[in-house]
Amino acid sequence: MFTIDYDNVVSKEVGDKIILMSLQTASFCELNETAVCIWKLLEEKLDRHEITRQLSQKFNASQSQLEEDFDAFIRQLLAYGFLLNNVK
Repeated sequence: MFTIDYDNVVSKEVGDKIILMSLQTASFCELNETAVCIWKLLEEKLDRHEITRQLSQKFNASQSQLEEDFDAFIRQLLAYGFLLNNVK
């Protein structure tokens, strides 16, 4: 389970995108439509399976492809310091 590091990240919606900025490193990224959906579902504290299930319905894509994309996106968010890995 991953959670947003609210002590380290500032997010701002700009149109249909979200800009994330790390308070520790000043790194930032701009989220596209799919990434915005994932971010908002992470804010709801949903797990990987539920997030990819909802994305599959919204974008009419295969669950397996979305799981791969989700995992890659999560790795990027972890690298930027925007998420905490709560896996024990």
